[in-house]
Amino acid sequence: MIPACKSPAFERLFAVYNRHLLKRSFHRISVRTDPRIDPVRPTLYAANHSSWWDALLPLELNRSLLGQELYAMMSEEGLRRFRFFRRLGAFSVDRGSLQGVKDSLRYAAGVLEGERRALWLFPQGDIRHGDVRPLGFHSGIGYLLREVPGIQVVPVSFYYCFLQDQKPEVFADLGPPIPAERLPAAASRQQLTRTVEDAVTDRLDALRQGVIHGEAAGFTALLAGRSSTSDRFTRFFRRA
Repeated sequence: MIPACKSPAFERLFAVYNRHLLKRSFHRISVRTDPRIDPVRPTLYAANHSSWWDALLPLELNRSLLGQELYAMMSEEGLRRFRFFRRLGAFSVDRGSLQGVKDSLRYAAGVLEGERRALWLFPQGDIRHGDVRPLGFHSGIGYLLREVPGIQVVPVSFYYCFLQDQKPEVFADLGPPIPAERLPAAASRQQLTRTVEDAVTDRLDALRQGVIHGEAAGFTALLAGRSSTSDRFTRFFRRA
């Protein structure tokens, strides 16, 4: 297992680059956060995984809104290729080794000990199309919840789409936290995994329908992208 090696100086530097990259690539990033999320509590964010961008969005969400000490679990292969993610809080998991998975989950449990700690997980493991159902969460998240009962668990939905602009948009929906009574310590890891998967699925399906029908309420712009070709066309023809 490759541990995280966080560097506050590198995090600040990368945040500037990450923000630039997101603004250059998207028309808008819209976010909705549930007011019941308590950033002081140790928090597990469980998200669907449908895009390469999923690795970068939590960094901007945390920088702009949450202000927690962020960690994330990343595949062993991915972290060996992009080792700089260690300095942003990433640690590895080798899904091909049972002992490797156990080591990573124990490390993850330690990450969640302390105030304002946040761990981002993509329990699908691999990138899958956003419309694939079931999401197919791995049961490691259930194991983790048995190791650190009582933590705040927030379902996260990322939805990517093209609307009225040349560039795509992203909708990020965070929360509400899953009530503690739905995550009892006596539950099996399979039951806990299903509870979290169902919560993410329900939020993602509702978000998808809201965007399709133009009824995605409660979102605010986290980032507005730079001017695109469609923006320039619009300005030109308004003057013509």
